[in-house]
Amino acid sequence: MAADACDINRANVVLNAIIFKDTKNAVKNQANAVDF
Repeated sequence: MAADACDINRANVVLNAIIFKDTKNAVKNQANAVDF
């Protein structure tokens, strides 16, 4: 089954959501490390 543009777009949205969550957690952890 060939991946059409819709499938690729959906995968990118999911990937971006995961990266965004990881980035937010990293920023939060950084803030916690500073706030000791």
